[in-house]
Order: sequence, then structure tokens, then C-alpha cells
Amino acid sequence: MRTLLLLLFIKMIFVPPANADWVKLAGYTAFGAEDIIAKNGVLFTGSYGSGVYVSYDNGANWEQRNNGLTTTRAKTIYAIEAMNYAIYIATVDGIFKSTDDGLTWIEKNNGLQIGPGAIYYFAMSLFEDNGALYAGTFNSIYKSTDNSETWVPIIPIADHNDFCVFHKYNNMLIAGTDGNHVPLIYTTNAGANWTNIPINGGFPTGAFSIYSEPGKLFVGTIIGMWYSSNNGANWVRRDNGLGADPYVFTLEKYGNTLFAGTNAWVYKSTNDGINWVQTHFSGQTFQDVNKIIIHNNRMYVAAYTGLWYQNIDSLLTGVNSSSNIIPAEYKLSQNYPNPFNPSTKIEYQIPKESNVQIKIYDFTGKEMMTVVNEMKSAGIYSVEFNAASLSSGVYFYKLQANGFESTRKMMLLK
Repeated sequence: MRTLLLLLFIKMIFVPPANADWVKLAGYTAFGAEDIIAKNGVLFTGSYGSGVYVSYDNGANWEQRNNGLTTTRAKTIYAIEAMNYAIYIATVDGIFKSTDDGLTWIEKNNGLQIGPGAIYYFAMSLFEDNGALYAGTFNSIYKSTDNSETWVPIIPIADHNDFCVFHKYNNMLIAGTDGNHVPLIYTTNAGANWTNIPINGGFPTGAFSIYSEPGKLFVGTIIGMWYSSNNGANWVRRDNGLGADPYVFTLEKYGNTLFAGTNAWVYKSTNDGINWVQTHFSGQTFQDVNKIIIHNNRMYVAAYTGLWYQNIDSLLTGVNSSSNIIPAEYKLSQNYPNPFNPSTKIEYQIPKESNVQIKIYDFTGKEMMTVVNEMKSAGIYSVEFNAASLSSGVYFYKLQANGFESTRKMMLLK
């Protein structure tokens, strides 16, 4: 397991077993998962070589639906998109469409071209915007305004363009590539014209994923995540804690927590990627986390090792408080072990629902990080604090909840 900067997980104190963990969806029998979406409460996922799977019960059971996908190439699915009444898939053999939840698939490749430098279509991404459908392929970006009946290339066709992601930010439709093209381009006029997003010596080719919110643009690349606060004019690298050589294939945010799926793990950040920590996982590494979605209070992960899920509440806070024991008072306990290297447990209790903060300070009183900052129900909690990113020395941790404050000292020895 890679070195952790900060790992937060809360476990049940009085009732074993302890840690919240990822659960593998055993009903999904394909080798690997490339993409997953939710449409009208139904989960659709695409595999590598085994086609499309559909679940009507939050992933407990899956049905394989490949009628019309006659080759292994057509069953190798890179992306799924829902538009209006239909589901579309991007495959090695091009674009296919279904209007009956995948029971039947129809090839929709009129206007798509093969090559140069390839013998198949290699459709890699799909995106709907203002009623139009965009497809990123090996050689170009194609657009359809008639529900995939016809396609028109809207950038010059070339070898290894490999457009693998689209994203709408402000008025810009952004396309990213992991091929030979400039990493990011955008259009403000539905693809009539495209402009390169300057990278100013920043990330190289390999823009796999894009996430945005007002004033913030995040891009997952072949060398970690990059952040821009000025529409892509300037970029800063933010991958502290993602481990060595991180490929960031997918980005998703829930509340104030940003999640990244990489070539080895799922990570989370509560400060827009300045620092990342691993989500707890006691099993094997996920390997190539291709897509993250949040559906019905769960996070679903499509990965090289299959489909997984975990309750989003556990991922956000790691909290599983004992509902049977209501403390009589607020209390902050001494961490254990102490001294420690690099992990220690901090236990606290609250007698009623409170907004709880636990912060770490150095010996000068400088705030180093926030361990807990959220509303908690009454209960007894234990949080594991990993100080791998800190130097040896004396630190203080402070609990604040509903007007109650308590501070204790701890010692990190490396």
C-alpha cells in the first residue's frame, strides 16, 4: 500500500466488525468495467470484450445485453451515454444505439471514418450537448444532430487524435485527448470552430477526465491532476498524495469532497486537490479506476478488476457511530498510541447532534489540517489520523462542538 498523507476512517466502537470498505458486485461477471451510468434508476455498464450489462436493483444483479453486438470489438465498450429515450455506446466497432434499455443494439456509423493508421473505428467517448451528440474517436471528433443517424467530422481527421473525454464548462464544450493532439481544445459555437487551451508548460498529452464548478476547472492527466482558476489560461499541478506516477482517469465531486480514480486507487480531497488521501480498502488494488459515479447514496466504481461500491456517507466521513449508546457529555480522549508513527487514533463523544471540528496544530499554534468538519449525530466516534506528511514533533488536536472545546497534546516520532 502506498504511503498515505492523511487517512480518515471511522469505525463502530462497540460492535464489530470495524471498517467501512468497498464491496465488489459479484453479480457483474465480466472482466473489467470501462464505464458506468445511471438512467432513470437503471445502471448501465460497459465491459472490455463482454458487452453491456444492465442492473435494475442497484447492482445486486446484472443482465448481459448484447443483441446486435456481433463481434468482440463491438463488445469492447469505452463509453456509454444517455440522450432522450436512447442509450448509446462507443466501441471499437463504432457507435451503437438502443431504444429498449439495451435489449437490442443497432450500429450507427454513417459518416464515421476509419484510419489513417487504424483498421477499426475506435470510438472512445460520447457526449450530449443541446440536443446534439458528439463522439470522440481515434481520428476525429464527430457530431450528429439527428440522433446518430449521420455523423460529420468537426475537426480535421488525423492519426491518433484519441479524443477520450468531453465536458461542458461555462459556454465552452471542452474535448480532451490521450493521443497525439493538443491535450485540450474547446468550442463556443457547437463545434464550428475549436481553440487550443494553452497549457503554459503544464501537463502533457493525456487529458483523461475533466470536472468543473464555477471558477474552477480540474483535469485528470497522465501525470496527476491539474487545476485552473482562470478558464485554463494557467494551470497548477495538484497530486500531492496520489502516489507515484498517477494516471487520473475519472473525477467526481460530492459536497466539498473531490474524488479521483487513478491507475491504482480511489482518492479523495477536501481542499480541491491540494492534498489527497486514499479511501480505505482492505482488498486488492482496484487497478485502473475508469469511472466513478454517485447513485442512490452510493459511489460506484468501474475498474479493471470489476464493479465496486461503497456508501457515500462512509466515504465522506468514514463514520459509523454506535446508535445504541448516547454519551452523557462531550469528551475528547487522549490519542492512542502516543507517541506514534505515523498513525494514531483520536476518540471523541458528543451527547447530541452537533457541528464537530477536529483540527491539528503544531507547537506554535499554526493550524496544520482539519480532520473532522461536519454535522454529527450523538454518539462515540474514533478517527484515525495519519501524519505521514508531517515532521517529528509535538502537535495538538482540538475538538470544537456546540460551544464545547477541548485540546490535547500528542507526539509524532519518526
